[in-house]
Amino acid sequence: MIYFTMGDNMDKRFIPTYVSTNIYELDFNKVKDLGYKTLIIDLDNTLASPYVYEPDERCIELINKLKQMDFQIIVLSNNKIERVEKFVKNLTVKAYADVKKPYLKRVRPYLNENNIDYSKSIILGDQVMTDVFMSNRLGIDVILFTPLTVKDEPITFIPRLLDKHFRKKIYKKNLAKEF
Repeated sequence: MIYFTMGDNMDKRFIPTYVSTNIYELDFNKVKDLGYKTLIIDLDNTLASPYVYEPDERCIELINKLKQMDFQIIVLSNNKIERVEKFVKNLTVKAYADVKKPYLKRVRPYLNENNIDYSKSIILGDQVMTDVFMSNRLGIDVILFTPLTVKDEPITFIPRLLDKHFRKKIYKKNLAKEF
């Protein structure tokens, strides 16, 4: 059961480690300097719009840059396998689809099977209710981004309402460091 407080006290499981505008403006040299080696990246509205089915030039350049920086990259998505596989096909990165974030039943075994060091990993995502909540339950740092687009898939309508509430508190009370 997911429990959270809507009043002044905010459940720490919904507070990201860092906040930033978007993945394309992030200083990955700083990420590397902080000791992170594995980037676990959400796909929809973090890496690309949910309605973009193949990576654009900007995305390809970013992934290539991250590989050159020796980051291990994993795309982790709640979306369907077909969508995720088609998107990452030419990126040559590991990807895991239909993971049902924020639940850990599928995510934790996948990370453990791939020998992911949680202390040297960071999750990059755009949703408090999935990415941040899951990250905190795993004990992995997380950067919360502003979604790339305002148009979302219908299934994210209710989580986005809660997301807006939490973001307002996070920014108003400076609960996460700006990256």
